[in-house]
Amino acid sequence: MKAQRKQSKRYILKNCYQLFFTAFLVWCSLSFASSVLGQSTSSQVFISFKDKKNTPYSFQTPLNYLSDRSIQRRLNQNIALDSSDLPVNPAYVDSLKSKGALLHGISKWLNGVIIDQPSATTLAAINTLPFVKNSQAVKARLGKAKQESKMETNFQQATAGTSDYSNYGAAANQIEQLHGTFLHQQGYTGAGMQISILDAGFDRLNRNPVFVSTYAKKQIDYMHDFVSQDDSVYDNFYHGEMVFSTMATNKPGVFIGTAPDANFNLLRTEDEASENLVEEYYWALGAEKADSLGTDLINSSLGYNEFDGNFNNHSFSDMNGKSAPASIAAELAAKKGILVVVSAGNEGKNTWKRIGTPADANLILTVGAVQLDRAPAGFSSYGPSADNRIKPDVAALGQNASLIDPTGQVVVGSGTSFASPILCGMAACLWQKYPTRTAQEVRSAIMASAHLYHAPSAQEGYGIPNFEIAELLLSNPNNPVLDKTHPPVLLGNPYTNETGILVYSKTAQAGTYWLYNISGQLLAEVPFNTDKETYSIIPLSNLNELIHGNYLIQVMINDELSSLQLTK
Repeated sequence: MKAQRKQSKRYILKNCYQLFFTAFLVWCSLSFASSVLGQSTSSQVFISFKDKKNTPYSFQTPLNYLSDRSIQRRLNQNIALDSSDLPVNPAYVDSLKSKGALLHGISKWLNGVIIDQPSATTLAAINTLPFVKNSQAVKARLGKAKQESKMETNFQQATAGTSDYSNYGAAANQIEQLHGTFLHQQGYTGAGMQISILDAGFDRLNRNPVFVSTYAKKQIDYMHDFVSQDDSVYDNFYHGEMVFSTMATNKPGVFIGTAPDANFNLLRTEDEASENLVEEYYWALGAEKADSLGTDLINSSLGYNEFDGNFNNHSFSDMNGKSAPASIAAELAAKKGILVVVSAGNEGKNTWKRIGTPADANLILTVGAVQLDRAPAGFSSYGPSADNRIKPDVAALGQNASLIDPTGQVVVGSGTSFASPILCGMAACLWQKYPTRTAQEVRSAIMASAHLYHAPSAQEGYGIPNFEIAELLLSNPNNPVLDKTHPPVLLGNPYTNETGILVYSKTAQAGTYWLYNISGQLLAEVPFNTDKETYSIIPLSNLNELIHGNYLIQVMINDELSSLQLTK
């Protein structure tokens, strides 16, 4: 028995060596075939087409590929249809199928298709088709776990005692920092506006007790998963739900989002289990769908620069707004009249350090993260773009921002992932008040209202927007009160809780205002500080106990004393 076992062991070892040598030869031949044919080790490939010739679609029948709402958005902003609006030629798609291609998605903006698991033979046949421009591997067969820096997921239970403005609960600080209560108290809370969220999933959102009223009021218009190719977005990662909560939550006294009455499209474009270039193409598919549905705003708290196995990595020179697929799609969405809002990225402390894509895109709002004290969050990615444009464009609270988790609890989390939707929701409310303005006019007003508009920084761009000032700009871009030489102006008179003094400060300085009654008695002396070359609204505090009547306010700013009359 021993001899037999010994002989069997030699036999097994001999066969293992033979099997190993055979496998090695097979591996070498496959590697050679891969280098010759290209992309055979890819699990997904993007096939680009040369044109859209002989398409059955036309500019005269846009309802065949766009919704009424999408067409109306273009009409409202005087945006003409162009070739990017036309769907991919279906004959081209059928030809690929006949060659054995398994379609995963079709992009009209990028004029091509994503195909799954292509063999070298299939790819070779496809590349010979006369209408095929090129093919690019966009997903490797093997990957690694996603880096957490791409989507910030460091959450903590919210602490008690959070400030509460007008029953905003835990969300008070992030809305007040943007002067968003000004719009909400006028009744502009996002009603009638549609926001599309491109994210990694919305795990258990439909079972979250906080959002019962959201579903009761039918505020979810559409959902789709472009990664798994189905209509369920509730069984994936929870990151999108956290993003959604900053805008959509409507629990007075607990948490009020920045656009609690808006409608939403939930679009999963991110595969949280890996990081591959194909996710940028999914992003394009999501943005195209949002456009065709007629969305007003897109929020995307996603960013890309490095991929699994260093396969298709971007260089910083690619961050020029016109090289990466996601950036190309983001700019196209903006050109269709959508206000596109994206996170700057969380690379500020990492080797990359800079913004990624689509944060580098033109015509969009890229949002960096700040702390409650308005200082930049250390993790927030730096600009400018590779072609030296100001990026990020603006900033909002992203360090210890308040959120709702999948169980319905209020938590705090950090990341530009949350700064972006906080600002996006407020932008929806501003646009709701001025529906005849274009997306680019709204974007410009938001940037011009920011506290660093005349001295942008690498992490905050033009700074933290003030939606009270943005509203003034949209009401009249040439509003005389926004003239830098104009003396201080009282906003909100007679007095309300939103009354404040609008000042333009030439330098970073300390100012003071004095409040007097009609008899000339000094009632209050209040110091304030301003930033350099920017507008500020100085809130009037401790006036609730004053009796009704007229009061005098004197303001010292820019070495000049101005007098204002206040009525209560």
